[in-house]
Amino acid sequence: MRPIVMTINASDPTGQTGIAADLAVFRTHRLATQCVVTAVQGPSELYPLPTTVVGGELSVALREAAPAAVKLGVLGTGEVASSIAAYMRDRLRNVVLDPELDARLGHHQGVVAAILRLLPLATVVTPSVEEASALVGWPIVSTADMAGAAAQLASLGTPHIVITGGGLGGDECVDAVWTPTGTRFMRSPRIDAPNTRGAGCMFSAMITANLARGRGAMEAITLAKEHVTRALTAAAAHARDVAQSAAWTPQLVPIRTATDERSPAHAA
Repeated sequence: MRPIVMTINASDPTGQTGIAADLAVFRTHRLATQCVVTAVQGPSELYPLPTTVVGGELSVALREAAPAAVKLGVLGTGEVASSIAAYMRDRLRNVVLDPELDARLGHHQGVVAAILRLLPLATVVTPSVEEASALVGWPIVSTADMAGAAAQLASLGTPHIVITGGGLGGDECVDAVWTPTGTRFMRSPRIDAPNTRGAGCMFSAMITANLARGRGAMEAITLAKEHVTRALTAAAAHARDVAQSAAWTPQLVPIRTATDERSPAHAA
């Protein structure tokens, strides 16, 4: 029987992020899937679903089967986050929390405080530099800051924190990874891809899929980094070849799954 993996996320009509993007990644790993919709993305704002609706969706899914791993994306409201926390304590395992803190997606609705309460219940947390800055309450402008912020967030109880550093600029994309044995950095060349929307969503979904397949957290993170780098490289090459850069995104690139290879990470 295939492992089951769940996404709890918003619906993005473009398919580049959210539920649709997560499911696309999970299916490349040949996983059975469950989904819980927390909100719907409109042209300029997010429309959160009522807490009772989200809780009802989750109850129905768990009544059928317990997932081997879960990705949390857009939560919409602090009330929804609190409802999900109750399930995380008792019925959800291998949870990857990808905090969505764009102002349009609920940054102003108390979601920061709610996410901080969820951190001790997650296995891996994957904020961007901007999201990590919102969570720790101070600006992150260097790799040293990333390491310090990762340690600060880990002190709340999460065993693995990955702060993705694509937003810092430079010739490399550097991610800071805090684990119980210390902080390390994962490095990859910065890829001149014309459209990187959804890359962070893909990264956290890949980690979740690898956990569902029974990989350890650090291996799941390392493989996800490698796969996203390959996908962005292929997306950039395809966009140059067919001149459709505005429409071509990483989710449209066929990628090898975690079961296809076990190449070493480029880590420091």
